[in-house]
Amino acid sequence: CRPSHRRPNDRRQTTPPRFAPPGIASLVIAIAWATVASVAMAQPASQPTVATGHSDRTEIDREFAERLRLLADKCDELNLPEQAKQTRRWIVARDPSRQYLYLPDDESPNVAARESRIVQQWAERFQLERDRHAERLFELAQSRAEAGDETAAFQRLHETLHHNPAHAAARAALGHRQLGGRWQTPGKRPVARPGRLAHPTFGWSPRRYWLTQSDHYVVSTNHSPQAGIELAEKLELLHSVWSQVFHHYWATPGALTARLKGEPERSTNVTAPLQVVLFADRDEYLRQLGVGESRIDVTIGYYSAENRRAYFYASDQPDIATWYHEATHQLFQEAPNVTPKVGERANFWIAEAIALYMESLTVRDGYATVGGFDANRLQFARYRRLNESFHMPLAELAKLGRAELQRHEDLRRLYSESAGLAHLLMDGQANRYRAATIDYLAAIYRGVDDEATLSRTLGVSPNDIDDQYAAFLNVTDRDFTYDIAPETWTNLALGHTQITDESLPVVGRAAELTWLDLTDTNVTDAGVSHLKSLTKLRQLTLEGTRISDRALQVAGELTSLEELDLSRTAVTDAAMSQLGRLKNLKTLWLTGTSVTDTGLRPLADLPRLERVELTGTATTAAGREWLKQRRPNITFE
Repeated sequence: CRPSHRRPNDRRQTTPPRFAPPGIASLVIAIAWATVASVAMAQPASQPTVATGHSDRTEIDREFAERLRLLADKCDELNLPEQAKQTRRWIVARDPSRQYLYLPDDESPNVAARESRIVQQWAERFQLERDRHAERLFELAQSRAEAGDETAAFQRLHETLHHNPAHAAARAALGHRQLGGRWQTPGKRPVARPGRLAHPTFGWSPRRYWLTQSDHYVVSTNHSPQAGIELAEKLELLHSVWSQVFHHYWATPGALTARLKGEPERSTNVTAPLQVVLFADRDEYLRQLGVGESRIDVTIGYYSAENRRAYFYASDQPDIATWYHEATHQLFQEAPNVTPKVGERANFWIAEAIALYMESLTVRDGYATVGGFDANRLQFARYRRLNESFHMPLAELAKLGRAELQRHEDLRRLYSESAGLAHLLMDGQANRYRAATIDYLAAIYRGVDDEATLSRTLGVSPNDIDDQYAAFLNVTDRDFTYDIAPETWTNLALGHTQITDESLPVVGRAAELTWLDLTDTNVTDAGVSHLKSLTKLRQLTLEGTRISDRALQVAGELTSLEELDLSRTAVTDAAMSQLGRLKNLKTLWLTGTSVTDTGLRPLADLPRLERVELTGTATTAAGREWLKQRRPNITFE
């Protein structure tokens, strides 16, 4: 949520304020809201144009945000801090490196009748602004459909319903139905019921397992009905996002355009419910699947194209990203007209890459995002390319079939690179390759691909993509100015990027962060001072930054650290005494610093220290031997 800009009450007032009589107060309030309306309506409204979707969309968003800011400012003036906060929260600063997919609800929240008249008038004005914005989005959806871009139209219809859930034309275009006079949003309210017979595959006793039915899934679980419902809800959310991102992969061409015109509904691709199994725990997951699946012990989730089932297990901290990954495989594989031998001869990388990309799905307030510089998988891709200089040319990667890729000696690095390339193709270059990438996916899933499909579909040479890849991985301070969710980050690799101290306050809000790499960035002591709240950080790399001994006053308080890299920085012997509280530290890099034997002495007090890298320092053999005698397990490299 965006922070409220509430103005503090004037505490200097010594006498109670005089309130206007009710009639006068209502008149003043009405004038206030009318002023907001008149100013907002004075803003020139641009009309959507079929020719350009992006520029029109930018202008529509700008005007909507400006109207909401005026409304929020008026709430501040009228001492309505909660309403100001809610209004500003509706303004989304869109990051061009990610996609925004909206999750419409069944109805708009109602303001209770007991609320004051001024709050009710705010709610009316707030809803009016959203209704107007929804209508413009609906018009934009119509224009995109007429231009042949049904994917964009499909997404705009969902966004229309985010702002105005009662928009009947948008509901009808999406095929929603009314029940009891209320619109029903697909994917809501999964229902669990106990199994009446013994499970035919897993042998679960009657009424000791549950079948959870949702619009698109059947989840079988022997854990609990609630666990099945929660998994079904997560999967339905993924389904909503996936169906918007990859609309032209699965949808019948022209069907959405016809519905927008009110024409009779054409036949659409109808598939059977997707089958998912949630085992009670990991032990049963391994026991039940270990017979038929090799290497199941190294997995934490699995989709079997042969069985047409996704398998997971319950835990206190489930790996939601793995659920999204395997369920993405299922969504692509179980669409109509798909070959069972996806990527057997070539192009297998993109089948894994797109599932890795969908792991970036992040749920926000009424919408979800995919992509973004902060996506977890992208951190490893960035590190491999910019720090390790690892890169397999895309033309070579595309030649690998399933077996070749999965047996490759650099499999982990290739998976990281595949994830990075998927982010580039889906979100880079101003979305230039997105539609073509979905066509590429369609070709390999329908078994009509060959080694030239990639370049033929994208319309560029794979070498061109290679040339753009490193630049795409760069991060700047501007990337931190959008509405992002640092509270979801666990890994952040920013080494060799253009970030500065300006971005570090946002990084400092990432309380769950365990790995932070700032190698060769223009970060100084001032920037590091914002990291003191990262109490879960286990690995911190400050190599080649512009820090001095002062930075260790902060780093020395990060007591969860297991690895600290201070290579090629200006730290001295004096800084080493700041590390005394790092009782979990195992690895310390001091390469190329001015540390001497004097600086080694405080390290003897670190009980878990195992490795100290001292290449290029002023330490001597005698100093290292002194430390070795006190910490025999330490190695020097």
